[in-house]
Amino acid sequence: MWLANQSETNHRWRRWLGHCLPAAFPTRCLSIFRTLPYLDPRLYVGIPSLNSQESPTDMKRQASKAGTDTDRPALTDMGIPRGSMAVERVNPTLRQLALEQLKRAIVEGQLPPGSRLVERKLCDLLDVSRTIVRETLGQLEAEGWITKEPYKGPIVAVIDEDGIRQIFEMRAAVEGYVAALCAERATIEQIERLDVTVKAMSEAQISGDVGAQIETIEEFYEVLLDAAQNSLMASYLSSQRSRLARLRRLSLSHSSRASESTEEKRGILAAIRNRDPKKAQALAEQHIWNSSKSLLAAIRRDL
Repeated sequence: MWLANQSETNHRWRRWLGHCLPAAFPTRCLSIFRTLPYLDPRLYVGIPSLNSQESPTDMKRQASKAGTDTDRPALTDMGIPRGSMAVERVNPTLRQLALEQLKRAIVEGQLPPGSRLVERKLCDLLDVSRTIVRETLGQLEAEGWITKEPYKGPIVAVIDEDGIRQIFEMRAAVEGYVAALCAERATIEQIERLDVTVKAMSEAQISGDVGAQIETIEEFYEVLLDAAQNSLMASYLSSQRSRLARLRRLSLSHSSRASESTEEKRGILAAIRNRDPKKAQALAEQHIWNSSKSLLAAIRRDL
């Protein structure tokens, strides 16, 4: 090894410094250079000082001992090194943004059922690459928003009656019980919030603003879920939020359904205010079945 002959190495360093620096400075520079190995032994493992007779092995042992305390990371109460499971915060990716945009277009009817989704046109529409469009279409297909037809490619999924039946059966079971729990557990403040929401819903219905009415309906159910104090039910209904918004828009397109829906929610609110769980559950379930009938009628009308 090149460090084996220490005296020869020292001589080479002095000769190199003598060539590179003016004659007045070699001694001072050498005295500074001699101190460098002692600044941080871990950075100079295996490099002996100019004055020391320590072997590289001794230097390694000293460096290891010096770094014992400083190298050890701080531990949390769980005994895990602090920061070892740190999560990096990132902004939504282009694929996530494209996914939400296409879902919104489907929900709001800009991409009606049966519409063909051409990759090139979607690239221009979303201003993203074809790779992102393909990944987004794959995610939409996995979630049931679109289907792939032979010789047609991806199209917006058509809502069939059997699928509607399954969705509304689940809604009746979950939302009916949520209304019953709300009647038992809701605070006065939450009941007042429901009252304010129903009034805003009525105003949106009178003005014919379907978008505003859907927003107030979603807010109504958010308060119900919060008052029911059941996180599992809330998680399920939240995962279906976009899909339910699409069905609500179709259901409310029926001429009289918008006003009927508002009146049915007033009845549910009255049962909750009177602390009547059975009546609240029965009215909530009936509301779901009425919505199902209206939706099926709207779909058959458009066929």
